[in-house]
Amino acid sequence: MKLQKKWLLVCLGLLLFSVGCASTATREALQGDYDNAMRLFNQLPANAKDCAPQEYAKTEAKLAHIQEEIGEGHWTYVRKYLPEADTLVRDTKATAKRKCPQVAKAAPPPPPPPPVEKPTFILKGINFDFDKATIRPSSEPTLKEAGSVLKRFNEVEVKIEGYTDTSGPEQYNRVLSERRAKAVKDYLISNFGISPDRIDTVGYGESWPRGDNKTKEGRKQNRRIEFIITKQ
Repeated sequence: MKLQKKWLLVCLGLLLFSVGCASTATREALQGDYDNAMRLFNQLPANAKDCAPQEYAKTEAKLAHIQEEIGEGHWTYVRKYLPEADTLVRDTKATAKRKCPQVAKAAPPPPPPPPVEKPTFILKGINFDFDKATIRPSSEPTLKEAGSVLKRFNEVEVKIEGYTDTSGPEQYNRVLSERRAKAVKDYLISNFGISPDRIDTVGYGESWPRGDNKTKEGRKQNRRIEFIITKQ
């Protein structure tokens, strides 16, 4: 009898040990399932609470209830409620996606193309009488060349810009440069039949000098007529 009792106690101890290990493994598994459910809940879209308020509240309450059961060691209830929590998380995500579909962000517009630099050329050899807008005869070869180009390429439009040196008052120089630019325009219209609509004029006076106004050569460079091609 003593031997049988001893073996009975040994077997009972082994049984209790095996049951205890199985319970620990079960608790760890259920805890892992709960942690995974919480991870999915926390990964819901940021607008889920606003887009699916009822579903969100039910899911949050269910997970809080499971957490309480875990704290009290009620693993049977934990096992029972976890599938419900998983379903609620999926339903909340689906409802939020249906009610508040995410609008794809529009691609940013491409950067604007760099500004096209319009060709500029200086008509050298255009001379005027002193303090006047009268074109001297020595300027005719240069003007004839410009007129021939405009006549050959009749789709080209230009802006004629007049400039002076710093001799004289600034406002006076601006008006003088405008008169000289217009004189060039009138010459091209009269001698080559260029349409007035193709030529614009402006006077900038002593602005944007190309040379040093303190020197004779610099002032000569600054007294100039420039053609800007505005359409080609």
